[in-house]
Amino acid sequence: AVVSTQSGHYGRDAQPATQRSAKPMKDPNKPKKKKSAFDVFRSEQMQEFKRLNPKTKVDLGVFMTNLSATWAALSDDKKIPYVLEAEKDGVRFEEEMSRYVPAPEFANGKKEKSTDCDSALIPLLKLSLCLFV
Repeated sequence: AVVSTQSGHYGRDAQPATQRSAKPMKDPNKPKKKKSAFDVFRSEQMQEFKRLNPKTKVDLGVFMTNLSATWAALSDDKKIPYVLEAEKDGVRFEEEMSRYVPAPEFANGKKEKSTDCDSALIPLLKLSLCLFV
């Protein structure tokens, strides 16, 4: 492998790594997303684990693997309390979102996709005209 003397990168035409663009800031006043039934279950189980083992550091990978298996093994009847709690959280989320007004600096959000089919076809039409002329 060839090492570029200027950048220290490997490869024939080594180029410096491009920096990632910073993530857009999130509105701190935006309501938190609604929890799923599994999220409610996970939160309850994590609290119980910490209560029983206050000095033990949690290995999240192992904990989540075991928790996922436990959740999959639960019958639908035993999942009902978690589903009900998740539905309550969904109602909370909908109420908070109905009252939420984004601050002006966060109002733009993500760029909306165009629903105009003609505007999506224009670049293809120009390309096809260039190819067949």
